[in-house]
Amino acid sequence: MLLTDKVLADIAGHVPTPFFAYDQSAMKATFQGLKRYLPEGSDIYYSLKANPNKAVVRTLTEEGAGCEVCSRAELETAVAAGGNPRRIIYVGPAKSERDIERAMDLGIKAIIAESRAELELIGSIAARRCAVQPVGLRINPDFKSASVRIKMTGVASQFGIDEAELWDVLDMVEAHASLIPVGIHVYLGSRILEEEAVFANTRNILELAERVSAHLGRPLSFVDVGGGFGLAYFPKERDLDPVRLGGGLADLIAEFRARHRRTRVLIELGRYLVAASGVLVTSVRYVKQSKGKTFAVCDGGSNIFAAAAGYGSAFRKNWPVRRLGACDGDMTEQMLTGPLCTPSDTTGDKVMLPRLKPGDLLCFERAGAYGPSASPTRFLSFGHPAEVMLTPAGAVLVREADPADQEIPHQVWRPLPRDTGMAQDDTGVLAHAC
Repeated sequence: MLLTDKVLADIAGHVPTPFFAYDQSAMKATFQGLKRYLPEGSDIYYSLKANPNKAVVRTLTEEGAGCEVCSRAELETAVAAGGNPRRIIYVGPAKSERDIERAMDLGIKAIIAESRAELELIGSIAARRCAVQPVGLRINPDFKSASVRIKMTGVASQFGIDEAELWDVLDMVEAHASLIPVGIHVYLGSRILEEEAVFANTRNILELAERVSAHLGRPLSFVDVGGGFGLAYFPKERDLDPVRLGGGLADLIAEFRARHRRTRVLIELGRYLVAASGVLVTSVRYVKQSKGKTFAVCDGGSNIFAAAAGYGSAFRKNWPVRRLGACDGDMTEQMLTGPLCTPSDTTGDKVMLPRLKPGDLLCFERAGAYGPSASPTRFLSFGHPAEVMLTPAGAVLVREADPADQEIPHQVWRPLPRDTGMAQDDTGVLAHAC
């Protein structure tokens, strides 16, 4: 990897901490390392939720990835990064009418509907346009997912259409003059670290796709088998073996495609593609002693990398972190904290590191996924940090840090129309109409 201590320290001389840095070559290698095993008729789609930086998205789309988006902003990012609309699918349980209209305007591969009500809305918009809209159905299947750390199906959920009502919904879509079902989407969960679990989940989804195709009496255009491939962050975890993973998936997909030559298989990945290629670099601002503990207070914490503080985890574990530079001095137990006014802003609990001092740089590893965009960057108005891409030609700033006055321009005093349920009293102050 290009993210050596010296390179990161040099960047810190030009880009104020905290910042995220990504190794473009490592990102490409991860993508190609899986793609090389997959058979004809299969595609990798990048989930922008993992890291929506435009340079990251462009890197992966140029390697051949499609895009899976879950918001209007992600949709616009995918297009701005050069993504082909015909290789974009739009997921998410709360799409607005304007979101759907924009997706139709762009002519994306498919809008993935998550409920009967959403299908009805998509159909009504398409009918107004005298169009026939391709849709995919996100399914909440009856079968249980294997070895997922964040479970999203097989239980009561806001995501997808329950398998029990799937067949009636398919009939409804088939009968609609402005809708055509072209695929299914199933996402079972996240952070899967066992190859056999990936295979079992994929096999179940492909079998469900066969039943859907049989019900429709024609082949599907695609089946999105989700992904959820994990990455080892903590002791006793191990990374998935790309050779075994790719080989097993290739066998399953080839077997399915032998019976369904017109159906492409999409593998939807985020964390797996980008996490290991990114780091977060923070600076130690102050070191203090409190009741027998040593605290290193840093300029970045859970506000930009909530995962390191254990947000969303049942049990907090220390994220892999190192001090940049020579490992001199005694290793000592220290608390790592960020700039927020909450005790939950702890990114390292009794971490063994060389004795820290103000100005030291800390590097949180495997931080390329679920960083700022999955963190409370607006809390205390600190804002989004800078992001840097390491390329073979050198370091490139790919996002500037938010300025200190970031919140002010968006705060306005704009009277609403008088017919909004409010009326002015004699003093000119808005008051409730009642």
